[in-house]
Amino acid sequence: PNSHVYNSLIASCGKHNRVSTAFELFEDMQAAGLRPDNFTLSSLLVGCGRAGLADKAWQLFDDMRASGVKLNKFVYNSVISACARCGHLDRAYAALDALQAAGHQPDSFTYSSLITACGNADDLDTAFSLFD
Repeated sequence: PNSHVYNSLIASCGKHNRVSTAFELFEDMQAAGLRPDNFTLSSLLVGCGRAGLADKAWQLFDDMRASGVKLNKFVYNSVISACARCGHLDRAYAALDALQAAGHQPDSFTYSSLITACGNADDLDTAFSLFD
């Protein structure tokens, strides 16, 4: 299989809460000499968020930054969303800082994820401050 096939399988697993299988495919992909791209990473992060695995999402995010992979805005938004969905506002805001430090600007998806997370945490003051 090529990277497109792996990416399709990884994304499908993430959408259906089969994160362990998605990470097995991720490892198989790398063992086959194929490099994960931003789509691969976003798919894994989305899967982690849906499964409530904020620690796993953050570890993947840290690993990819440490490896020197140039992350795009979709990856940053995916980790922000995953952490926010799991109630890890501190990590969501740390990812926001990293997004901006990488030269990307927050967009409506970024703010929607953070506002929803603040609302879920009963922190409406912060949610409204993001709206302004």
